[in-house]
Amino acid sequence: MKGFTLIELMIVVVIISLMTGLSVSRLIDFRDKRQVFSDAKFLVEELRRVRTKVTAVEVPAGCSVVQNYTMTLSSGGSINTTVGCGSGSPGGNYLESSLNGSEFGGGVDIVIVFDTYGRIGADTDVNVCRGEIGYQVSVSAEGVIGQPEELAGGCP
Repeated sequence: MKGFTLIELMIVVVIISLMTGLSVSRLIDFRDKRQVFSDAKFLVEELRRVRTKVTAVEVPAGCSVVQNYTMTLSSGGSINTTVGCGSGSPGGNYLESSLNGSEFGGGVDIVIVFDTYGRIGADTDVNVCRGEIGYQVSVSAEGVIGQPEELAGGCP
């Protein structure tokens, strides 16, 4: 007799199913990791944009003098930037944006205040997370913004 037995065919089907399941799970992990990295890069761009605005002394309408720009990074992933205007001028919301599905790690809001020289006062690390996948963006006291680095142990 020629051909394959039922057992042989079942073994081949099981092997193909296992390989397919593993590759789909790897693909989903890769997609999630890529999205968190993209969100971390977006945060870097937003930080640089605000630092550029404050060092260029961009004065929004309604402000007489800019004292600082304050970025509030909410744990849910939203970014709200306000302008600290000089006395007698109302400050207020200036820029609003949000991450695409990721959150800021730690469960608390992070506040970064750029002075007119682009400095923030103290070194700050911001974790961008989705599940166990995370990247860290560091901002030095001098206002130097680093590239996203993968968190080795995952997000806290």
